[in-house]
Amino acid sequence: NSSGVLTFSGRMDFVPKDMDGFLQVKDVEIVSFAPYYGKIISDKKLISGKLDFSSDIKAKNNDLTAVCHLELGQLVYAQEVLEGGLAGIPNVLPGALDFFTDASGKIVLDFSIKTKLDNPVLDPKVLQKTVMDAALKKLSNKPPEKNVENVVDQFKKLKDQYKDIFKK
Repeated sequence: NSSGVLTFSGRMDFVPKDMDGFLQVKDVEIVSFAPYYGKIISDKKLISGKLDFSSDIKAKNNDLTAVCHLELGQLVYAQEVLEGGLAGIPNVLPGALDFFTDASGKIVLDFSIKTKLDNPVLDPKVLQKTVMDAALKKLSNKPPEKNVENVVDQFKKLKDQYKDIFKK
């Protein structure tokens, strides 16, 4: 079930290429986007999770800026590894994602996208860098002791995973 709610409101003035709008997507099951995010989130198959996204969109004289807020939550993984994944090798990415989660288990990122109103282009590399910068900013805003706790917890998990591999 990928149903969710999509709303858009705003105004556009075509001659000077100005715009003022707000886009919101709520409660979308992110599994429906699996072909697009692939193994970025994890080698494990994601069986459910919710996406909330909002963007305050402003354009003046064709220069468009979208100030975005992204939330991923309720992430549930299957035990099997995706086809072509790294079976038998510990995957550190889901652990790395723990660094970006808040106290409720959500991954919350705030970032901006700049493009042109009459020819919007989202360069995947620029978008990836923008989102990674937002994630790192969020990480740097966490108390250092919380980051240390997360690192220690992740190394403990890796240690246990490697023990299991070498016992076989």
